[in-house]
Amino acid sequence: VNREQVVGLEPDLVLAPNIVPNETVSQLRDAGLTVYKVGFGNSLDSITTKVSLFGRFTGACDRAATVNGEFNASLEEIRANAPEDRPRVAYFFFNFTTGSGTFIHEAVTTAGGDNIAANAGVEGYKPLNEEIVADRNPQWVVRPAGSPLPSGEPWDGTDAYVLGQTLTVDNNLISQPGPRVVQPMQNMSEAFQSTEQVATDT
Repeated sequence: VNREQVVGLEPDLVLAPNIVPNETVSQLRDAGLTVYKVGFGNSLDSITTKVSLFGRFTGACDRAATVNGEFNASLEEIRANAPEDRPRVAYFFFNFTTGSGTFIHEAVTTAGGDNIAANAGVEGYKPLNEEIVADRNPQWVVRPAGSPLPSGEPWDGTDAYVLGQTLTVDNNLISQPGPRVVQPMQNMSEAFQSTEQVATDT
């Protein structure tokens, strides 16, 4: 953050993402600015809470209520379209995955997926253990744009790879807890509804 430039803009309010160090926030406040440091949302509910808060900050409560209403309506539609037989999903980004206690996990499960990492006890954002992949055999692999797909075993033998069931979603929209996360959720929902099964000998 270029503190001098921020101060020179004379803003009425500074919204600092959670990645901004507390030292920088303190320096901006010492310069006479009103600074609100935004915590990183770990649930879909945190999105509407943040929108309402920003609406109050900016005197746009009605607009915030409209945005939240549209967001919640989209979530209800996505939930209603979730497949009854939820496919096993591996969310993969640069060798990491998303476990329970994250809004991306909620996005995957709300869209109708069964998060193999969370089912294996993974919490937060952690490296994806290949033993989990081998044991849980994902039917879908979802990745944000920019992250390469994993390769080699055990990935090549998963149902997801055998059937070509991989999905790339918008990196900006899936990585930030904001109302537009519904777009990649809709992408996942449509994909999960079309899940194919690997034929096995009986």
